[in-house]
Amino acid sequence: GFRMVDTKQWAASTKLIDSIGAHASAKVVPLSAVLSDLNRTGVKLSKVPSVTCVQRAFAWNSGDSNVDYWWPQGLTGSWDGSAGGTYAGKQVLIATWYHKPQEDPSTSVNKGARLSVADVSGSGAPKYRLVLLVEPVAARGGKVTFKPVVFHAGGAAWFGDYLYVPHTTQGFRVFDLKRFVKVQTGDKAAVGWSAKHKAYHAMNYRYVLPQVGRYQLCKTCCARFSFVSVDRSTAQPSLLTGAYAKSDHRARLHRWPLDAKTGRLVTTSGLVQSDLALFPGVRRMQGALTLGSKVWISSSDAYPGASGIASLYGYAKVGAPLVTRKLPRVPEDVTYQVSTGALWTHTELPGKRWVWAMPAAKLTSASCK
Repeated sequence: GFRMVDTKQWAASTKLIDSIGAHASAKVVPLSAVLSDLNRTGVKLSKVPSVTCVQRAFAWNSGDSNVDYWWPQGLTGSWDGSAGGTYAGKQVLIATWYHKPQEDPSTSVNKGARLSVADVSGSGAPKYRLVLLVEPVAARGGKVTFKPVVFHAGGAAWFGDYLYVPHTTQGFRVFDLKRFVKVQTGDKAAVGWSAKHKAYHAMNYRYVLPQVGRYQLCKTCCARFSFVSVDRSTAQPSLLTGAYAKSDHRARLHRWPLDAKTGRLVTTSGLVQSDLALFPGVRRMQGALTLGSKVWISSSDAYPGASGIASLYGYAKVGAPLVTRKLPRVPEDVTYQVSTGALWTHTELPGKRWVWAMPAAKLTSASCK
């Protein structure tokens, strides 16, 4: 009974994006163009509070780490995107953020969601750029335009050319990483086609990533998409989704099969069918991933006997005893980097926004100290 329907927006959305890119003020570019134009630098860290084994860590720059009206959520990397683990020869990390207009003194407009696109190839402080997520819409005043995508953006999964971002009660919004749009800057209020400037703007963001597809949860499906991850260890690559539940241990994880050739979810008569449901018995799940029989779950639930510290749960295999590790408050999405054996995660609280990698193999054993 757990299904989604492909709304089949792919061709129409691509046509709208091409129309925007045909204007002199905008240009459709691939992810590689964004990576060659990174304009912010993070802060290299040697440790993360409460974490006992860290392979690598960094923080966003001081402005992004401390801002209280943009909050980071999803996390994915080029190792999810391709079996080779890199994109254009780089190791790339992507995080999603959502806007809290009620906390933003500069505007009452909800700016929706954005990405931070980071090059984490080296061991130093990564460079990155912020990109606004948008939805292309039909012509207005003779011009195709776009608008911010207003949703929580609770997770992120990169597979093939596509970025899957969960819309909590609705399913997936999908973005094509070959089709960023470079637009004009200089106006913090203008978004989409601006008749005033006779040009495309995006609230002073240089790049936008327009939505190209959407999978809608069926009305009878009670699954919730609080986060998502990619699992390449399954016979057929898959996405794993899960639900945050504040006080209920019965929240589920669901697996959704992917088509390795197209990068899209597998459909039968337009429907996507969940082929696995897991009940991990964990409250306040913020992220989860599976690798073979192993399961890892980040949770904002308190670590046993340690107030103010969150938990990372691990199962060496389904049915095995649960292992609990300490995480700082409040952890979010997780992603697995095959080449380094690292589990990456991050935190969302202003002033305490850290991104780090841990040796996944040690997290379900006693050797991670």
